[in-house]
Amino acid sequence: MNQIIHASPKVRKFARQLGADISQLKGSERNGRITEDDVRNFIKNQIKQQENTPKKSINEKKKLEFDHSEFGKIEVTQMPRIKRLAAPNLSESWRTIPHVTHHDEADVTELENFRKNLKDNFTGEKKKITPLAFITKALVNSLKKFPNFNCSIKDEESYELILKKYFHIGIAVDTEHGLMVPKIRNADNKKIEELSIELKDISEKCRNLKIDKKEFFGGSMTITS
Repeated sequence: MNQIIHASPKVRKFARQLGADISQLKGSERNGRITEDDVRNFIKNQIKQQENTPKKSINEKKKLEFDHSEFGKIEVTQMPRIKRLAAPNLSESWRTIPHVTHHDEADVTELENFRKNLKDNFTGEKKKITPLAFITKALVNSLKKFPNFNCSIKDEESYELILKKYFHIGIAVDTEHGLMVPKIRNADNKKIEELSIELKDISEKCRNLKIDKKEFFGGSMTITS
């Protein structure tokens, strides 16, 4: 016999937003009716249980299948003290505070006119360059300007950061097999036309399942469009 859950649609929606399994909750109101406070208390208790669970030792932690150094030059440095203190609070905020998404608009009229009028110097034929190639170049320039975004945390206990000296840009590719994120290696050393050709090639490999799984690792940042 299925358990009858007494909760209003509003409370059920609230529980879903917080990722709480409402069937595990015990309501504090009459006839076991569940309130929003019950949901909040349930989430708080789950967080406390996670905090009280002994952490795995370094040897027990899941290791990356491929080390960052396999993809290019890196530098291992200590995380600044301010970031060490902020990390647990930011992690807690990620679990407990609702998120927002910020959108900005950019006028790319001149870029589009330039892109659509590109011609081969010898044949005079128009070049078909995807806008993603230009976005990739723009992202690389931004990562050079703000190198802290091109890093990963090596170990949460030692607070070491891996500062990547390479620029391998992940590209989200939608396939019938699911979303794949291969990497464009050394995007900083490639011209716009080279990037456009490689983007097409790597997307086809994903769709035909002919790409090496190592190409899904060792990225700097990902673009989805």
